[in-house]
Parts: sequence; C-alpha cells; structure tokens
Amino acid sequence: MTRHDAVSTGFLKPKGPVRALDNVSFTLVAGGTLAVVGESGCGKSTLVRQLTMIEPATSDGAAAREFGGQVLSGELPSPLNPPSGCAFHKRCPFVVERCRVELPALEELRTGHRVACDRVHEIG
Repeated sequence: MTRHDAVSTGFLKPKGPVRALDNVSFTLVAGGTLAVVGESGCGKSTLVRQLTMIEPATSDGAAAREFGGQVLSGELPSPLNPPSGCAFHKRCPFVVERCRVELPALEELRTGHRVACDRVHEIG
C-alpha cells in the first residue's frame, strides 16, 4: 500500500509530498492478529484507514485489496442498502450468478472460523 499526499510545509510555502505510507505490505494468516504499533505521526491511522477502505491507496487511485493473488476492487457493499445475494458479489473474483441472487449460509469451516460463501470448498 502506498499513500502520498501533497501538503504545505508552512505558511505561504508550496505544497510538497508527504509519504504517509510507502510500499507497505504484510501477510496475515487466517485467524491471525495484526498489531500496528509506532510513534505518533508514523502512519498507523493512515494504514488502518486504507485497510478498512475508508481512504483509497494513491498508488493506483482506486481502492483495491489482494486475496489469494487476486486483486479485489470494485464497489463496497452498503450496510444501509445491501445488495441482493452475497454482499461481496460486486467485488469477488470468484462470483457466479448464484452469488448475485442467493444469500450464502454461514458455516463453520474449522473451529473459530466461520465463512459465508457458497464456493468456499471449490476455491479452497
């Protein structure tokens, strides 16, 4: 993830680039926990805003996440006006017609890991 913004360096001074995040990446295993720790102003909040897609990354100008080597992009589901079927069908790279119309059942894949996807066993 990359987030660069142009900000003023002082009163009546030109804007210059600020590298809030510069090529940040990490891997989180299923069921794992990520802790973001650092000093004030180091980019923790910017990272969290990008992970939750409150703000997009600036590297490609569009909000995108990678899932199993696939880049997830597209429209986020609205909690106020959710789409029919699976809430994520508009951005899932594995979508089929059934995903657009049927709400998938929540099943326990393994202890403590529940999934709502009709194709979870096909995809792996």
